[in-house]
Amino acid sequence: MLVNFCYYFYLAFDQLESLSIEISKPRSKSMGDLNCNMLPSSLNNMNTQALLNITDVYNLKQLVNEPTRLTLVSSTLIDVIFTGYTDNVSYSGVSHFGISDCSLIYAFRKISLPSAVKGPSTVLYRQFKNFDRNWFRSDILAQPWTDLMEIANFNEMWLKWK
Repeated sequence: MLVNFCYYFYLAFDQLESLSIEISKPRSKSMGDLNCNMLPSSLNNMNTQALLNITDVYNLKQLVNEPTRLTLVSSTLIDVIFTGYTDNVSYSGVSHFGISDCSLIYAFRKISLPSAVKGPSTVLYRQFKNFDRNWFRSDILAQPWTDLMEIANFNEMWLKWK
């Protein structure tokens, strides 16, 4: 099993190198779960070094700089976002949720709209000022979820849930 995993890992790096040519072009970015720990404590790892060599050749920068997988005994940075143009990214980061030991990574890209597109717009949003987390949780737990399990069509399931 370990041999297959290593083969897959090297194959993924080969594919990443060919993808790096595209990523290094303007307006390009790449993100993913490479299962290659990019924390400074793992920089001596062979796979981490291979990834760093590829990104160095194509002048790619890693935007995520904090652990993306947290367990009781370890933390790793295995989810990454690479870009060749950091000026095109306004900010990036990691959002930790309690649902999983893996965290959400994100990057916000700077964009500009042509002047013809700009103009008045309506923004819809939800107000969470009076949001009660405990009430919401108890409301979700009180729902008859078993009724939805009998429906095979997702659209019908959504309509019944609504």
